[in-house]
Amino acid sequence: MQDTNNNVFRLVRIIFSGSLLCSIILLGYLSWIEYTWFFVLAGFVVICVILLYIMHGLYKKEKSIEWFLTVAVFNILLIVPELGLRSIDFQYAYEFGIQFGYPRRINFVNFVPDSKLFWKLPASAEGVNSLGFPGDEIDIPKKDKVYRIIFLGDSCTAQGYPHIVASLLKENQPCQGGAYESVNLSISGYSSYQGRVLADLYASKLEPDLIVIYYGWNDHWLAYGSVDSEKNIFPLPNNLLTIALSAYENIRILQAARKIIHIFSVTQQTKPINEVRVPLHQYRQNLTMIHAIFQRQNIPVMFITAPTAHYRLGVPTPLIKQKFAPDKKFVVARHREYNQTVRMVAAATGAFILDLEAQCNKIENMHEIFKKDGIHFTPYGLEYIAQQIAVFIEKNILLNL
Repeated sequence: MQDTNNNVFRLVRIIFSGSLLCSIILLGYLSWIEYTWFFVLAGFVVICVILLYIMHGLYKKEKSIEWFLTVAVFNILLIVPELGLRSIDFQYAYEFGIQFGYPRRINFVNFVPDSKLFWKLPASAEGVNSLGFPGDEIDIPKKDKVYRIIFLGDSCTAQGYPHIVASLLKENQPCQGGAYESVNLSISGYSSYQGRVLADLYASKLEPDLIVIYYGWNDHWLAYGSVDSEKNIFPLPNNLLTIALSAYENIRILQAARKIIHIFSVTQQTKPINEVRVPLHQYRQNLTMIHAIFQRQNIPVMFITAPTAHYRLGVPTPLIKQKFAPDKKFVVARHREYNQTVRMVAAATGAFILDLEAQCNKIENMHEIFKKDGIHFTPYGLEYIAQQIAVFIEKNILLNL
């Protein structure tokens, strides 16, 4: 009988220790990648030592130790896979019930859901203000003698040229004892639909002196499920559900399960529909409405046509493979069409317009201005774009104040 108990004890101890060792090895690897995991590793090792001590004590007292097998199985089936997925940086994010060509599921890891704007940046992130946008906190009410420029745009604007514009204006056009301030209400993936929402939300609250608008790319990318104006996202009703959703989003084995389900359940939602995110007539309406909202407060509006290297260097193949558009001709034709709409809206409303598309078409070395995607800007390109905007503001707006 004693030999049987000894054998059972040894077997349970081997299985239990082997199970825990798998987690310790993975935690060690994660600690090597990111030092904060070292504290998790240390705590886990302490717990393992305590559990082995308890197991030995129960065995000496001839108490049941079979429940340690349950812990070992739980560890192998849940904790080890979770740590393994984290060690390879596997992520498959929850999409908050909506889908886009961009942001894709994985990109939503960097955002928080918003019932009106669909997504914003987490206010807790470095370099993000309490409104969920890049930049410092925005003074409300605005300080005296501050000339505030609000930039509405997509990832091109979110790259940071608004900050450079403010610096250039400060150098070239001293603000009579005051200061120039750029407020960047731009986030990757935003379309003119979100710009219209932003105008409704912040037209008067932020007390702008000038509005600069740069949209188009995301507007003419293919839509998923429905166009932007028909999408809905619902706010979380309570803190408990928020915590549950956070766990649902961040536990990697649940992410892996969602990916498996997604692979084997191909639905219309996973494919683009035969429409763009913001159809052309809605794009025109959005831009017109944004202008009207600010015009009612006598705030000048400046439209910018989005420049590109696609006309000269061609459309990169990855944009088609990622299903932003059905083919390369579509990208070129739609981008020209949407920029022409910007010109038409500016002419109809009397708004200012900086035709960056036309200006950049004259540049010989496109690689100096644009990244490989032909959409976003290089560091030099950001300086160039900011310079064009600052000069335009100086000559056409500030000198007429």
